[in-house]
Amino acid sequence: MSELERLIAELCPDLPAGRQVGGVEVKKLCEVLTIKNGKDYKSFAKGAYPVYGSGGVMTYIDTFVCDKPSVLIPRKGSLDKLYYVDVPFWTVDTIFWTEIDAEIIQPKFVYYYLQTQHL
Repeated sequence: MSELERLIAELCPDLPAGRQVGGVEVKKLCEVLTIKNGKDYKSFAKGAYPVYGSGGVMTYIDTFVCDKPSVLIPRKGSLDKLYYVDVPFWTVDTIFWTEIDAEIIQPKFVYYYLQTQHL
C-alpha cells in the first residue's frame, strides 16, 4: 500500500469516487483516461516520431498516433516498465497508450500513480 493509499484509508475510509477532499476531487481511472491499443507501423516512412514497443523505442516514423502526454503500458514482455511520453509518438500492439484528460488530471501524476499499482 502506497503512502497516499494509507493516508486516504486512514483519513477518509468511506470516501466514494466523485467526492472532494481538501479541494481535491476523487475520480476513478476510467473517468480521467482511456486505454488505447497500439498498431502496426510498417506502412509508414522513416521519420522523427518514436515508435514504442514493450521494450522501449523501436524505430522512428513519419506519423504519430498521439501528440499529447501519455502513459504507455506494456502488455507483453516488460509489464512492469511504464513509460511517460510527452512528445508525439506511435505504439505497436505490444504496448497500450493512454488518452488522458489533462483538464481533470496531470498526465505525469497518472504515470506516478500507475507505478504504485504494480501492474
